[in-house]
Amino acid sequence: MFCFLCRLQRRMMWRNERVYYNRQCDLCRKNIIATYDKTAPFPVYCQKCWWGDDWNPYEYGRDFDFTKDIAFSKDVYLSVCGWFCEHVYYSWYFCYDKDIVDCSMVSNSELCYQCIESDKCARCLYCFLAFGSLNCAFCVDVKNCMDCFLCAGLRNKKYCVRNIQYSKEDYEKILKSYALNTRSGLRKALKERDDFALKYPKRFSVLLKTTNSTGYFLTNAKNTRHSFYVLGPVENSKYLVYMDQAKDCYDINNSGKPELCYDCVTPDECFQERFCVFCWRNSFCDYSYNCHNGNNIFGSIALKKGEYAILNKKYSKEDFTLLKDKIIEHMKKTGEWGEFFPSNISPFSYNETQAYEHFPLTKDEVLAKGLSWKERELRNYAVDFLVSEVLGTLPSNENEIVGKVIECTNNGKNINTCTTAFRITAYEYGFYKRFNLPLPVLCPNCRYYERLKYKFPPNLYRRQCMCDKKHAHHEGKCPNEFETPYAPERPEIVYCEKCYQQEVY
Repeated sequence: MFCFLCRLQRRMMWRNERVYYNRQCDLCRKNIIATYDKTAPFPVYCQKCWWGDDWNPYEYGRDFDFTKDIAFSKDVYLSVCGWFCEHVYYSWYFCYDKDIVDCSMVSNSELCYQCIESDKCARCLYCFLAFGSLNCAFCVDVKNCMDCFLCAGLRNKKYCVRNIQYSKEDYEKILKSYALNTRSGLRKALKERDDFALKYPKRFSVLLKTTNSTGYFLTNAKNTRHSFYVLGPVENSKYLVYMDQAKDCYDINNSGKPELCYDCVTPDECFQERFCVFCWRNSFCDYSYNCHNGNNIFGSIALKKGEYAILNKKYSKEDFTLLKDKIIEHMKKTGEWGEFFPSNISPFSYNETQAYEHFPLTKDEVLAKGLSWKERELRNYAVDFLVSEVLGTLPSNENEIVGKVIECTNNGKNINTCTTAFRITAYEYGFYKRFNLPLPVLCPNCRYYERLKYKFPPNLYRRQCMCDKKHAHHEGKCPNEFETPYAPERPEIVYCEKCYQQEVY
């Protein structure tokens, strides 16, 4: 038996979000960028070929061997896990956004840069937990604010710096003094933001419009337990991570609109799907990989509009039902029924996957578990600009920098997925110019890992409210207890909902 975190780790081993390879499509032979290395022991096709009709997945069909065990967006660039967006660059887990760059877990927002866990924002820079806010920079836990800088725990404010009200003229003078058009100015403001935010109490969790629900960053949830980063409506579910809408689901990650699904990776818009990976818009699909728009599928790979198929072989409805029931009984005897795919048959090595980000292990630890480890490929890019040569402000001439190769500050050190170098696109340059921002000196993957430091692990701790101020419901230390993602050793001041509301509103 596996606990929630181990089950999540096992499923995440089937998602490679950050390690890409130059290789050929095995069908049309065109050069492509793929998440599978050229040494993968199976054919890898480009998007056009995979969705085309020039190959037949049923050619891979086989009979079941009872002697063996069974084991929509536009202009999105180098971004992962998003939908219904336009002009999104270097971002992760986003939806219903337009013109955002280097953001994580941002929704319904526009013209945002380096924002995290925010919703319904516009023209915001380096904001964390910002909601319904406009023209804010370096703020934490703000709601319905406009033109605020270096603030924390504010509601319905304008022209504030460090939670102090200023006139418009004085506010603009302070903002200008930070020289946010320079890299040094950004670094200074980011450090001050994090230091200032620690002085203010944090709500024990972000639960917006929820009923009988626990976890973190849940919106519009009902009867949903131990779930993290879920945008509703969601109901009657448990152990969800990185979701957009769900109903009656259990143990699902990185998906949208599943119903009655169990122990799956990305079962988008599926009904009654179990133990599947990247299977979308299916009904009654079990133990399958990358199958779409089908129904009644078992143990199959890469089927499109398939039905009554087992191991990529078609059957009549009656024969399918009989054989499926027989296989399930066999799997119950071998102890495999009800368990997700074994980790050691994932098409990715451990350090290529989402699991490595959330549950980091050393190479020795990975190998000791019988899993594979991918050695880093040597990258010897011919760079046009060393880090020391990149100006601290944005070059005035677009031609000086667009398309040029820039050395990453980390240069492959410390970060497993560092690409060592990167390019600035024309769109990206225009975005920086619009906000008068300096060029980044970290590659997109390293910038992602900088934001990842602010994300909570999917775990909850039983804690007591830290408030010792006098409120209507208590004197002395507040007795209220709650489940929170803030571990006891963290430095933040964590309040229950009642005390938090008293202090912030």
